[in-house]
Amino acid sequence: EMAEQKAKLEANKREEEEAKKKEAAEKEAEEGEKKEEEGEKDEGKKEDEGEKKEEGEKDEHEKKKDEENKDEAVEEKAEEEEEDEPMPQVELTEDEKKLNFRPPVLSDITTHVMNSTFDQFCIPEKSEGFDDIRFVWQNEDNSKAYLKRWVLEKKITSRIEDLVPSDWFQTKFSEFKTSTQEWQAKQKEFKASKKDSEKKKPAADGEEKKEGEEEEAAEEKMDVDIFSVENILDVGNGEPLFGEFSFEDWALLTLRYELHLLQDAFKQDVKDPERIGIHEGHLLFYYSRYYRKQLNPALYGKETPQEVVELVKDAVKFSEDKKVLVSALKEEPEGLGTFVKMQEENRRKRQQRIDA
Repeated sequence: EMAEQKAKLEANKREEEEAKKKEAAEKEAEEGEKKEEEGEKDEGKKEDEGEKKEEGEKDEHEKKKDEENKDEAVEEKAEEEEEDEPMPQVELTEDEKKLNFRPPVLSDITTHVMNSTFDQFCIPEKSEGFDDIRFVWQNEDNSKAYLKRWVLEKKITSRIEDLVPSDWFQTKFSEFKTSTQEWQAKQKEFKASKKDSEKKKPAADGEEKKEGEEEEAAEEKMDVDIFSVENILDVGNGEPLFGEFSFEDWALLTLRYELHLLQDAFKQDVKDPERIGIHEGHLLFYYSRYYRKQLNPALYGKETPQEVVELVKDAVKFSEDKKVLVSALKEEPEGLGTFVKMQEENRRKRQQRIDA
């Protein structure tokens, strides 16, 4: 009996365990179903959100399109209004009308190469080996004439990079420097002797020289005809023509002679009659090349080389047509004394303006 009771207890116990397992399995199944339902709900929400997002993007795209269409419409309207306005009239200047070709922004060759070779430019010829030569702009004669004019103009306006001063120039300039030193020494000697004679001359009755007598002596000195003087070292009483020269007068005398000699030496050294003189744009270059120093207009109280030349216009000037440096003298100067006479005349005129 005890064995039967024990067996019954074990059977009941197994039934209870199986019932518990069954309940646990059912719970797990229910939880799984709930999770699946929740997952389906989440996916549905995501799909709804995606659809809403796509709809929002579509709306934004459509708005942008509408704005672009509006902008295009405004631009088209503005263009139409602009088209209605009258177009400005383009007018060429006289210099532009004379141009046959459009000026290039950049040159094919450097300025140095151009200035060194342009005088060798020529029109192609069949003798050079060409099968055919066609003149599409102007005929052969007119093309040659155009090139000739261009070369002549270029010879005036361009500078010679490799020009070397000749021995003739060096000799002439050396003579002037030597003469200038002798003249300045003569001036110092005269002024010293004049002071000595004034100290030795006793005053009559202790009276000073009257002002009227001094003015009369000055007038007699001014009455001397400068260009009739034969000996600039003695115009009377041992006084040289340049006896009253100051620092400025010596500077202008040197400038006057240097510029006159420069324009003369240039013509001789280039050995080309078509190069008629130094163009005003290259005066500083050639002055530096010949005299190995700079011509500074500021030292003469001027701003440009043209204004410096104006200071000695009795000796040199720029021609009105070609703007090249030429002599202002009607005849070739007889000697260095001519330049001293011109400077003395300049000094007297300056003194008269000061006294006035």
